[in-house]
Amino acid sequence: MDERKASMHPLGVIELREERARVAVERVPAGVIVVRREVERRRERIEVELVRETLVVRREPTTTHDPAGAPRVVFDGRALEPGEEVRVTVYDESARAVVEAFLVETVAVSRVETRSAQALEVSLGREVLVMDQEGEAAVLER
Repeated sequence: MDERKASMHPLGVIELREERARVAVERVPAGVIVVRREVERRRERIEVELVRETLVVRREPTTTHDPAGAPRVVFDGRALEPGEEVRVTVYDESARAVVEAFLVETVAVSRVETRSAQALEVSLGREVLVMDQEGEAAVLER
C-alpha cells in the first residue's frame, strides 16, 4: 500500500443561503364614510281654536227714574243711555308655534372587522454548492 502524507489547508468558508418568505400586511384605505345628521324641513299647518272673552254691559230701560237725575251706568267717564251696551275685551288668546325635538329613532353605528385567510404562492430559492470538473482534475473519493 502506498500511503502518502496529506495535509489539509483551509481556503475559506462558503456560506449557502436560502430564501424564506414572510408576509407584510399593509392597511390600505378603501374609502371614507362621513356619518352626520341633517335636518329635513317640511311645512305643516296646525289649526287651533282661539278664545276671546268679552264683557258685555247693557243698560236696560226701566220705568223707574232716579230722583236726583244722576246717571246709573257710567263707562269711561260717559253715561250709558237706556238700551245702550258696551263690549270690553277681558282677554284675547293668540297662538304661536313652539317646536320641540322628540326622539323618534336610534341608529347604532359600529365598526366590524372581518378576518379571512388568504394563501399566497411564493417561489423561494436555495443556494447549493455545485462543483464542475474541468481539465484533468480527478475525483479521489466520493
